[in-house]
Amino acid sequence: MLLDNTSKHDEAIKAYTKYLQICEKLGDTRGVALAANCIGVDYQIMAKPLLLVDAAQHFKLLNRALENHKRHLAVTDLTGKFVALSNAGLTLTAMEDYDKAIQHHQKALTVSLQLKSKIMQSVAMGNIGYVGQLQGEYETAKQAITQHVDLAKSLGDHAAQSKGYQVLGCFASAQRDYVQAIDCFEVSHALAKAHGCPGLVKVAKCHIGAARGNERFEAEMHNLAKRLRAEL
Repeated sequence: MLLDNTSKHDEAIKAYTKYLQICEKLGDTRGVALAANCIGVDYQIMAKPLLLVDAAQHFKLLNRALENHKRHLAVTDLTGKFVALSNAGLTLTAMEDYDKAIQHHQKALTVSLQLKSKIMQSVAMGNIGYVGQLQGEYETAKQAITQHVDLAKSLGDHAAQSKGYQVLGCFASAQRDYVQAIDCFEVSHALAKAHGCPGLVKVAKCHIGAARGNERFEAEMHNLAKRLRAEL
């Protein structure tokens, strides 16, 4: 973990692997679960910056990450299963295997319901919504993010609420419903401003400006088309 804290992920993986091997010999399943989780996460971190530089190595590291998350899943308790399924889903998303990613996040949601954990449910729904957005399944994604926002509200997580409304605004913009988009972005802005999230405030302002610009452009194009039809 000290090596992870100094971003020496290669060396950290070697240390975790040795620890995992010792735990396997001792029959320490908790130790195996911990090591497999840490190794998987390190491979994910190492893979991320390589996407545009070395795609082959990027996917090779993601496959290693997935192997370790599956190993974690096989030996852990319910809470660990939620973590392993979520990490596997994130890894599959990075691999652009969205169908399998959704399946893992849905299983994570099932586990979160078994554990009766609103925080886990919120995370799972947020992940499902994100993958749905990438797939262009806006209605499915919208339902997931709406539930995520509701759960975040019940937990008092204002930053998560603000982010959720931004995502809903982006969904509306993608469907060219700019009035709805502006409403969502303004709610996001108000939440972020009221609860001291300056970064989210700036992002929300940018989204509001872009949505208003798109709304005006659509109106101008509509009026122009109307005038041209009248002249024919």
